Amino acid sequence: MITGRISARDFLGLGRFHIVAIAALAAVVFGWEFDGRLGFAAGGLVAFDWFVLNLFNRIADVPEDKQNGVSGTGFVEANASALMRIAFVALLVSLLGARPLGTELLVLRLAFHAGGFAYSFPTVGPRLKEVFILKNVFSGLLFILSVIGYPLALRQATPLPGEVVALCAFFLPLEITYELIYDLRDVKGDAAAGLVTIPIRWGERRTRQLIELLLALSAAALFAGYLSGALRFCELVMIAAPLQQALVLRLWIPRAVDQRDAIRITWLGAAQLASYLAWIALGLPVSRPW
Repeated sequence: MITGRISARDFLGLGRFHIVAIAALAAVVFGWEFDGRLGFAAGGLVAFDWFVLNLFNRIADVPEDKQNGVSGTGFVEANASALMRIAFVALLVSLLGARPLGTELLVLRLAFHAGGFAYSFPTVGPRLKEVFILKNVFSGLLFILSVIGYPLALRQATPLPGEVVALCAFFLPLEITYELIYDLRDVKGDAAAGLVTIPIRWGERRTRQLIELLLALSAAALFAGYLSGALRFCELVMIAAPLQQALVLRLWIPRAVDQRDAIRITWLGAAQLASYLAWIALGLPVSRPW
């Protein structure tokens, strides 16, 4: 039974809705890129699955979240068992309800949640969140599995393999930059909990340099895909995402990253995706203008 009250703000933080939003919107965008349909079904499932994963992660992260002063942590700690039961039941209902959408999607969702659980909780070994560098890469792969994998499973047309590879090469390093930004934010709590993250081991300056390198790789993947013919102009324009991320880090948060900075930069990325979808929904031109 749930005890205590939670504010609207803390509820948003409970499932990390900024992450839910950017993942769901990315899935809708990639659904359109793959077969010309806005992937709302994929986006809805991605939103639900990331909410559940984030809820499990919030439960596992109570010690470091207390050190970092994350709002709502007291509520999570007091209701951890009840929240776990609710999440498991909701997930089971969701898996059964979405079963008619196909076996491929079911397998992807099961793999996603198995990976998410291993990320948050110790299984056959330490939780993957405690493994240096792997924690960042693995989280990025969970994003690829969901925001690209789900739309592929629900597609009505079959994209070329080169297109899928190029979009994965673009999105993976971009997503890892968000993980590193969160690590910059959580240095105090992670250090107190005994976690060794890239900012803790390498320092803030080198971490920011790594973020800039990853953003350059993300942009380069789009250029390479476009020049090779694997991507279209409507996909090349997504280079705005790594460019925006680089400018924000340089101009908006050039020093220490705090809780609000990390959340705001994620919402900014979600807003950029929403603007792309609005452009498509309004029927505005998406082919190259020359």
